[in-house]
Order: sequence, then structure tokens, then C-alpha cells
Amino acid sequence: MSDPNIVTEAPKKSRLKSGCLIALAIVVGLGVLGSIVGDGKPASSGSSAQAGANAPDTSAAPPPVKATAREIFAAYENNQLAAAKLYADKTLAVTGTVQKIDEAFGEPVLALATSNQYMPLRAYFPKDAADQLATLSPGAKLTVICEQVQETGGFLALKDCKLDAVP
Repeated sequence: MSDPNIVTEAPKKSRLKSGCLIALAIVVGLGVLGSIVGDGKPASSGSSAQAGANAPDTSAAPPPVKATAREIFAAYENNQLAAAKLYADKTLAVTGTVQKIDEAFGEPVLALATSNQYMPLRAYFPKDAADQLATLSPGAKLTVICEQVQETGGFLALKDCKLDAVP
């Protein structure tokens, strides 16, 4: 007859299997979560990453597209589709005359004169640019560098702008 105080090996193996399966499930789950939340860049091995760190940066941003506020306004007035091909999703260097210095939704805004005095090209800046824009006056000629142009309801807006040198 068997002794009730002696434990057989079967339960230990079963617990070991369960533990391994749980650990495997956690690793797979973390991998799936990492691929969903990750930055979308493929992982690279140490040696190729090290070689890439020493290589020159060939992904330099193209220079901004140069235009005047009046040119951009006229382009969108004449043919919105053609204007979007020229200016949308591109960094722009826009030269113009300050019509008004304003604020909208807590962001400083420069209204640049166009051929329509009632529809200026509005350039939106980050909040920390307010002091710099406060030194400007209507009539000043300047260039702004903006990351995008948007047309909404017939109004044009330049977004993510910063001041550049006077032309």
C-alpha cells in the first residue's frame, strides 16, 4: 500500500508546464502589445544600428516652398486642387505684409494681406511666440516658415509657423 505522506512527481510536472505556458503567454502578449503600441520602426540588430548611427543623415528635409501670401491666396481662389498640389503637406516660406496681429483660441496669429482685405492669410504660431509677435506692427514685411496650409470653409490658414528673417 502506498504511504499518503509521499507526494508523487505528477503534480510538480503539471505546475511546471502551467508555469511555462503562462510565461510563454505573457511573452507573446507583450510582443503583440509592443507591435501595436510601438513606433512603427522595425527593430534592428546592434551592429547595423551602430553602423547607421555613424552614417550621414540622408533624410534631410527638403527646403521650404517659397511663395507670397498673395500668391497662395490667388492659387486657392483660382483652383483649389492645383493649389493643394503646390502647397499642401509641404513646409512653406511665406512672404507677406502684416495686416493685423491677433490671437485665436490662445494662439498668436498674424493676418497677412492678400488681394481681398477681408480674407487675409492667417498664420498660426505656438503660444511661446506671443512676445516676439507683439513687437511687430501692421505694414511690416516679413517671412514666416509654416509646416502646412489648410483650407477650411473658404478660409486659408498656415499652421505651426515661426518667424524667419525679413526678405
